[in-house]
Amino acid sequence: MSDHCNENPCPVNGIFLAWEVWSPCSVTCGRGSRVRSRACIPPKYGGLNCTGPLFEINDCIQVPCQINGDWSCWQNSSACSGTCGEGVKTRTRTCNHPTPANGGLQCRGESHMSEHCNDNPCPAPPAGVACPTCTEDLECTWNTTCHVSENCMVRSISVTGFNFTTHCIMKEDCHLLQMLAKTTHGEVFCCADENCVREMIG
Repeated sequence: MSDHCNENPCPVNGIFLAWEVWSPCSVTCGRGSRVRSRACIPPKYGGLNCTGPLFEINDCIQVPCQINGDWSCWQNSSACSGTCGEGVKTRTRTCNHPTPANGGLQCRGESHMSEHCNDNPCPAPPAGVACPTCTEDLECTWNTTCHVSENCMVRSISVTGFNFTTHCIMKEDCHLLQMLAKTTHGEVFCCADENCVREMIG
């Protein structure tokens, strides 16, 4: 005759089910992550729990992200283009903070900026001597101003037949004619200012 014994159920350990499919990547461009999970059938009757991870995470790489450009800071202004009058100084900036990439947008706006500087009037250039146009009767019209490198030469009538003349001439040439006039009985005056001219023509 036999009797049943140890009729308590045997322990059943927990069992993992198969992994689920991977989730979509966490980003649409660049580097992201994806996750998958699995379930554990719980243990029974004192069996052991499942051992191992319930989740797995992997990196995923999508197409490169578009990077829109942005401006750097404005650089210091350049030196003024003039010391007087209407000068200009400029400032620049660069589209590299960051630089556009992978089809991203270019920076919007200007890369150069200009502003006026040194607006003070420039000093007037030195003026030459006034030199009239005169007839032999000394009827003069004051319609010419010599260059600063010139004199107004006044040459008088001489016994050798020179007519009375006034005209602009380089200073060196005028002084040379002054010396030559001594041998031709003419008289040459090299005037550097209007008072001298008026004194010579009377």
